[in-house]
Amino acid sequence: MVRGPEQGLIKTGGENVASLEVERAIYDADPKVAEAVVVGLPHARWSEAITAVVVAKPGETIDPEGLRTSLKSWLDGYRCPSR
Repeated sequence: MVRGPEQGLIKTGGENVASLEVERAIYDADPKVAEAVVVGLPHARWSEAITAVVVAKPGETIDPEGLRTSLKSWLDGYRCPSR
């Protein structure tokens, strides 16, 4: 359970990134996304790696690399999921 003012924040490379902000960008970047969840997973160098779990709408396919490329126009590079 996440509690307190840091709720939903991912700490990566000394920056705090709101998971909700990244999730919203995913929905905006690709209309084929049915659901998206963004979390921080442990990372040796960056503290946490921004990680997205994405589900496509029925009958659709999402290209992970294409989505990452699209997100670069919606978010600063350090806010884009690496996984």
